[in-house]
Amino acid sequence: MGKGCLKIMSENGKNVLIIEDIKAYQVLIKNLVVDFGFNVIEVFSSAEKAVNFILENNRELDLIVLDSLIESHKEGCEIAKKINRETSIPLIFLTIPEYGNRTFELNSGEKVFLNINKYNGDYYEHELKKYIKLSLNKYKSNQKLKNYEKIIKN
Repeated sequence: MGKGCLKIMSENGKNVLIIEDIKAYQVLIKNLVVDFGFNVIEVFSSAEKAVNFILENNRELDLIVLDSLIESHKEGCEIAKKINRETSIPLIFLTIPEYGNRTFELNSGEKVFLNINKYNGDYYEHELKKYIKLSLNKYKSNQKLKNYEKIIKN
């Protein structure tokens, strides 16, 4: 899918990209995100392919849901840092309890880096929905604040 080719299919028009290397979680996360009323633009199991896609299509993406450990324990944090340098797309981290606290140090103040324990059943669904909405709202508020700051400086 090339730049500018993403199709918006839900009423809210929010486009989500998922990076998760375990097939069962790919299906679960995708189904939940769609049930919440968002578009799942793509699901990647390869970090490298996902980053390339994100960099080509970042204007059409509203949120990235990222496994904190992907591809044989390659750190999701490193992927997030690369995305963070090049885009302003908010991220949500999916974790296991042993790795949860390590991702908070990435928080730039402009994005929401949140940890959701993906092994926690019904609680997981509730938390994922809450944090998707929170991430999108925070990002929107930050964008408005930046716009106001530009107006004030001019």
